[in-house]
Formats: sequence, structure tokens, C-alpha cells
Amino acid sequence: MAKSCKKLDEPILIPTNGKSIRLTKWRKLDIGELETEAYFGKPIDSTLPQYFDKYPSNQRKQTTCTKYAGILFGLLAAISFSASALSSKLLVGRKYHVFNIGLYRYQGMTILGPLMLLYFTLIRKIPVFDAIWPPTKPKLRIIFILVLRSSFGVGTMLFQIQALKYLSLADTSLITFSTPIAVAFFARIFLHEPCRILSIILGVTTFGGICILARPPIITGGTEFDMNILIGISYAFTAMLFLSSVFVVIRLIKETHFSLFICFYGYLGSIETLMLAYCFDVLELPRSTYDSMIFAGGAALSLAGQIFLIMALKADFAGLVALVRTGDVVFAFIWQIILGSIPDEFSFIGAITIVTCILMTGVIKWLSSLPNDHIWRVKCWFLLK
Repeated sequence: MAKSCKKLDEPILIPTNGKSIRLTKWRKLDIGELETEAYFGKPIDSTLPQYFDKYPSNQRKQTTCTKYAGILFGLLAAISFSASALSSKLLVGRKYHVFNIGLYRYQGMTILGPLMLLYFTLIRKIPVFDAIWPPTKPKLRIIFILVLRSSFGVGTMLFQIQALKYLSLADTSLITFSTPIAVAFFARIFLHEPCRILSIILGVTTFGGICILARPPIITGGTEFDMNILIGISYAFTAMLFLSSVFVVIRLIKETHFSLFICFYGYLGSIETLMLAYCFDVLELPRSTYDSMIFAGGAALSLAGQIFLIMALKADFAGLVALVRTGDVVFAFIWQIILGSIPDEFSFIGAITIVTCILMTGVIKWLSSLPNDHIWRVKCWFLLK
């Protein structure tokens, strides 16, 4: 352990895998996690919220800061991704193909990813590659999950950009970033986080909000559905499912350094989009300096968003971080208004419905992280059924 390790006032017994581990030391890491050392000298994960209150009061402040770090990183990710989506919307309007837009957005991660690896490996002396090398069965599993995460990320971006061809920026972001609802179900399956009856009700209500965005004839007074809107909603909904999977997959290997995520995602994304652009014969360079600036800005914002997102997911629950990322919706409405396109009443009604459900999901996640005897958990017990 590093010299900054501190001994606990009293040892803590943490049950894991059917055994009780005697926790004696801890230290704060840059990524917002706690590395612990048991009596047999092996590191274990002690970030589970049910053990936070067992730390002495002088250490509890550090753990609370870790929670707020997840919210802060999530908010920064929201700003970065919403601005990146804005750049994609501008490029779609300038008739660039979705594969080209995706390819150039990955170049920030492709160029800067290796530099980040070198910095953390050579200067910070962090054993970044220990997670995947030498190849053993557990490390091959990590490599597989990194590839899976990259594939989900590519799907998210391509379907989101494709949806922007048919929907407004606000409607696309509203559907794509309603991830907390899907994350609540995925996290129950893969992360064993609780999924309650109210979560199911909120999921159904969110689907109703998406139906409002579809503008069915029964509420618009028309004679038939607008097929362009239905196509756009299908793309955005698919992007939402891919993005929800990204949230969960990152949590499965949260001990992996974020620079590995960036490199895998950048290179695999570049290879996939380059092959698609070449096969469909749509590969082209930016047509003007203005277009080049938009491409460069989108790439930089995409890189920043990925870093903030991974750091946020490492520092907090998947559901809470997904809640904060719904700030993307707010920023998307702001960008759309700045562009001179005022959302109609159906966008606002759908937004109110979906955002309300997302906020309720966040409240449930927050209550579930509180101690059993906390005053707010006792008062709002019915929300946790």
C-alpha cells in the first residue's frame, strides 16, 4: 500500500463470497474508489454503500465526496455529450453521412488515447495494463467486456446520429437519454441492484411519454402517423438501449483504468465506422474549414464526455449517474432554441412525463443508498416496496 494508507480505528469485517474479510487499511484513489488491504494482503472492493457508515467519522467525509464526484462527473458528461450531439446535428444538416460523422468523432479518442496511456503508465506509474496482461481467463473476460462496451458505444452513436435526421435535437436527446429507466432493469439483472414495483410503473409511464413524442393521430387530430417521426423514434429508442448497456457494462469492470476504455473504444469505433464508410462508398473529407472545425469540436467533446462518463460510473451507482446525465435533455432543449427551432407542445409534454419518471427513479436510487434507520428512508418507505 502507499504511504497515504491509514489504519482504521477498529477493524471492519466485510462478508464477501461467503467469507468475512478483516479490513484494516484504506486509501483514496484518483478515480474515486477505495482500495483496501485485508489481513492477507490482497486488495478488495469496499465501495459498497452499505458499508460507508461503518467508517469512522473522520473518514466518512471522504466517502461522501466520492458520491458527489459521481454527480459532478455525470453533469460534465451531460454538457459534453449534448454539445457533441449538437455538432452531429449541424453535420447532418450539411448532408454528411452518419458513418463519416461517427468516424471523425472517434478521432479524439484515437489520437489522445495512447498519449493518456503513456502518461498514466510512464509518468504516474499506474499499472494500467495489469488489467489485461498477461492474458489469463479473468483478464480475457475484461478484454471481452471492453470490446463489448466499444460495440455498444458505436451502436449508441450511430443510431443517435441517424435519429437526428428524422427528429429534432430535443426529441432525440429526450429518448436517447431516458436511460435511467432501462438502467434500473439492466442493473437488476447484471449488477444485482434492486428493481422495485414503482420502477416498473415508471418504466411504463416513460414508454407513454415516448408515445406522446410519436404524435399519434388520436392526440394530434391527424389521419395517420408521421412515418419520419416513427423511424426517428425507433432509431433513438435503439440508441437508448445501447447506451443503457454501456452504463451497466462499465460497472462490471470498474477496476479497469479509464484510459483503457478510451483506447479500446476509440480504435474499435474508428475501425468499425471506417469499414462501414468504405463499404458503403460514403467516405469523404470535410468540405470546408468550418466543417473541419465542427468535426474537431465534436471529436474533442466526445472524448471529454467519455472520460467524464467513465469516471462518474466508477464513482457512483449506475442509476444515479444516469439520472444526472439527463441534463443532456435540458441542454439539448437550450441548443435547439438557440438554433431557432422552438419545441412544440408534444415535445414539452413528453419531456415533462419522461423527466418526471427519471427524477423519481433517482429518488428511489438515493433512498436505497441511505441507512435503514435514516429519517428520509423511514418516511418514504412506500417508495422502496
